[in-house]
Amino acid sequence: MRGTPIRQCVGCGARRDKVELLRVVNNKNEILVDPRGNLPGRGAYLCPNQECLDKAWENGKLNKALKTAVKLQLIKYNPAKAIDAPKPKKTKIKYLNKEELKELLKIAKSTNKWMYFFVKFTSYTGMRRGEVLGLSWSDVELQNKIIRVQQTLVKKVGEGSIIKKNPKTASSKRSITIENDIIKILKTILKSQNENKLLLGPKYNNNHNLVFCKENGEKYYPSTVSRNFNKILQKTSLDPKLNIHSLRHTHATLLLKAKVNPKIVQERLGHASITETLDTYSHVIPTMQKETAKKFEKLMNI
Repeated sequence: MRGTPIRQCVGCGARRDKVELLRVVNNKNEILVDPRGNLPGRGAYLCPNQECLDKAWENGKLNKALKTAVKLQLIKYNPAKAIDAPKPKKTKIKYLNKEELKELLKIAKSTNKWMYFFVKFTSYTGMRRGEVLGLSWSDVELQNKIIRVQQTLVKKVGEGSIIKKNPKTASSKRSITIENDIIKILKTILKSQNENKLLLGPKYNNNHNLVFCKENGEKYYPSTVSRNFNKILQKTSLDPKLNIHSLRHTHATLLLKAKVNPKIVQERLGHASITETLDTYSHVIPTMQKETAKKFEKLMNI
């Protein structure tokens, strides 16, 4: 006997019994479309409260579902057009300081060697999760100490994890310089992969020639890596709300605090503009302002 269907709220993301949720329907009470724009069937669901309605409108999922409903001629017009969207709330980013990063790496090293390599590589390069998982050996120059970000690994509904040749934005395609710690990790991974190729022979999947992959060369699901990260995080004394993306924020924050030129940080992160970098990491700006004022005062006293 089939159980009661479980649906996900497009506002808060909570998974609930669909009876507890409001469906996005037309005036005939017919289910419209889900947030991914699929054909009618599952529907786009919302928790029955104003907060989730606001979130669904703010994140664009409700509007997208209604737009698709218009295309499918399920409704004549999109009622969301007449509504002023709430201003997005700027969320405070989560990052680690130097000592916290050391603690995370220490626990990761004793728990899961693969995750230790992943955490250190990500926090030392500032790359996105999908960019790291999509990194190919053909884009690694060990001798020149350069990594080229050319593709990303994403999860696509119905297809699993796939390699997307175009990263998040045009500026996401970039080169990142690396140093000895990361080169050592890459050489260790390469040696291990060569051993696995000899052991598995034709069973080793080398279609994508990935750096961060399974023992048989297969791609990882991004969500699997995130779950493994959370398991390691639970063993630390760190903020449990940290996530894999916090490693990217950590890289940027530590560089800015070390007085690295924000333009260089922007280029390493692959941001479209320096404004995006400075807006995202505005928590570092007050410290930079104080140091700049001191430098100017010292300059004038010479």
